[in-house]
Amino acid sequence: MLKIENFDENIFDKIYVFGDLHGNYDLFIKMLEKIKFTKDDLIVILGDSCDRGNKTADLYYKYKELMENGYTIKHILGNHEIMMYKGGFCNDIAIKRIWRLSGGKNTELSFRKYPKFKSVWHGLDGEESLKWLKEWLEKMPHILISQSYIFVHAGYDGRVVEQNEDFVLWSRESFWDYNTTGKEIYHGHTPSVINQIHKRPNNVYSMDVGANFCKNLKILEIKSKTEFEVEI
Repeated sequence: MLKIENFDENIFDKIYVFGDLHGNYDLFIKMLEKIKFTKDDLIVILGDSCDRGNKTADLYYKYKELMENGYTIKHILGNHEIMMYKGGFCNDIAIKRIWRLSGGKNTELSFRKYPKFKSVWHGLDGEESLKWLKEWLEKMPHILISQSYIFVHAGYDGRVVEQNEDFVLWSRESFWDYNTTGKEIYHGHTPSVINQIHKRPNNVYSMDVGANFCKNLKILEIKSKTEFEVEI
């Protein structure tokens, strides 16, 4: 079932939008230091924090730590989170094969190597201490909306009232051609081959800069349209 979350953008001083991080914990930490993230700000992550990179476990645990300490992070559901949830936590065998071929093996390995699990590992679906992550994935919205902005993982179809779950998670269409919402739309999913944030027609911003491949992360603070960059 499609989940939509609304929030008031005016309660935050700054709103930082991150594209697909894919387990790149080190880039995330560097960016936190650069932007000087405070409890008056918001970070929006457009999905796909897991898979491909080597530190997915570190990344999710860092989000958890920040939120428990009063910082605000809103995480969109990405297609890789869906695969991890179904293949890893729900042990859907067909999805598990696809997930592992799509970078899920690195995610599983990152948890096995994480200090908490070094002595014994029962798999994502067998670790009681990862119940928090399963429950967080279940609560993640497909779409996040405020007064001026729409955040989605892959695409938002302005031609219809009710969004299709496959479209918002998997689409690679040039959906900006039919953004009639009157809002700015921020999405990830399709990586930039030149490691750039792309401003599309009709106030659509493509935020997946291919950080996993380029080892270079670019984000936007969207109220001021200020771009930040870090690399490793």
